[in-house]
Amino acid sequence: MVDLFKGNIVKQALLFSFLVYLTTNLLAPLLTQMSLMALDSTMHQYYGDDTGGFFLTMIIGLVLCIPSWYLLGKLTSRFVKRNMNVIKAKIILIIVSVLLFVLTLGLMNYHYLFDSNYWPSVAANLGYYPIVLILSITLYYNLFFGKRVQNIEYK
Repeated sequence: MVDLFKGNIVKQALLFSFLVYLTTNLLAPLLTQMSLMALDSTMHQYYGDDTGGFFLTMIIGLVLCIPSWYLLGKLTSRFVKRNMNVIKAKIILIIVSVLLFVLTLGLMNYHYLFDSNYWPSVAANLGYYPIVLILSITLYYNLFFGKRVQNIEYK
């Protein structure tokens, strides 16, 4: 269990949520671009010359997720303070995070959702972002707030 802030649960929760969103916004676009390039050779030609757009996508994603990051941090600190069951807390955090992602994607890319020409890239985004969110919440929650089982007595 990582305790960088000497028991300050709010700071610990905000760091947890920051790492979740940093991991998601750096890893998911990379996985999306790699899968699109593997599936379609013309995408490789297009994205091969557009590395600036790729990094811009990551930066915009980080900026747009600031409200989600803060909300996830506050929600996490509330769960930890109340000693909520770890599995229940993870499930709620995953559901809230995925809904916030879909909301952000819907607000910023609503025109992509209605144009069939953009569906391959939207489908890849809809696949990789939630997967990375789920994995990062699960792993980081265990790292930051996992309960250690000590002094187990067997009878």
